[in-house]
Amino acid sequence: MPRPDPVAGRAAEEAAAAALARAGYRVLARNCRTPFGEIDIVAERRGALAFVEVKARRAGGTAGTPEDALTRKKIRRVARAAAHLAAAKGLADSPREFLGAAVDLSPEGAPRDVRLVPVEDVA
Repeated sequence: MPRPDPVAGRAAEEAAAAALARAGYRVLARNCRTPFGEIDIVAERRGALAFVEVKARRAGGTAGTPEDALTRKKIRRVARAAAHLAAAKGLADSPREFLGAAVDLSPEGAPRDVRLVPVEDVA
């Protein structure tokens, strides 16, 4: 498996944050660490908190699509981290949604396309 490229990863997160803003979300925080793992982006829209997992893949790579990386196990981890974060911030009763930000990268690692993919809370 190829090693993650931190520069491409940061570019993918920037592209995801921009896509969220275009879709009417307000980004509240990025790279939130909890005892259950990191949440890439926390955003808000219409009173609901959105917890976003960013996945990026290079065109022509062998790792599949970004959506392939949004596994049930990954979403369960994000849901546990989100529950912890919401409780810690006094927002446990706030409506929530979980999104994947699927980012297609060029072979050089530049973001080409971002798709916001609703995923179920499978905690």
